[in-house]
Amino acid sequence: MPGHWIQVGNVDDITVWRRKFDTTRLVLERSSTETGFAVDGPDELRWDLKDANPVEAVYGPQNWWLLETSGADYWRWSRGDCSVEIINPQPFTVLADVSFGMATVDPRTATVTAAGNVVWRAALKPAHDNQAGIAGIELPPGRTTLSFKSDRPAARFPGSSDPRPFTFSVRNLKITLKGRL
Repeated sequence: MPGHWIQVGNVDDITVWRRKFDTTRLVLERSSTETGFAVDGPDELRWDLKDANPVEAVYGPQNWWLLETSGADYWRWSRGDCSVEIINPQPFTVLADVSFGMATVDPRTATVTAAGNVVWRAALKPAHDNQAGIAGIELPPGRTTLSFKSDRPAARFPGSSDPRPFTFSVRNLKITLKGRL
């Protein structure tokens, strides 16, 4: 395991080591298949070192089905317009790229806005992993809301026994922190 290790004791030929940094971070870090998002970038951007709070994403309170996973992939289906909040615990603005895949059960156009501005729009093809990327988004301290909208209402999978209506799924949401502004 990488990091700076300090020997804190030994008995005969057994040594005891401790990793040198706030162990609170180890407890807080969970896998993307548990949280529905991944954060990448330098530790000094990923963590508010004063309080050990991480940059994270929170799926909005409405229109999301529960997190689903398969292997290393993770996704959440929506049942209508929805949102994801990115929380920047830093006292400064962070520049980031946000990437994700989108799937749909029927052709539709999806739009993502931040602070009222369109940051991504595309025509989605059904049964495809439509790749999306938002480059150079500014994350001021606090919460930045990404609003996901569709031009059509939710629909059921054709020929499926699943009763849930779906608008689109957001797959493998990743926030890559690039720098401090």
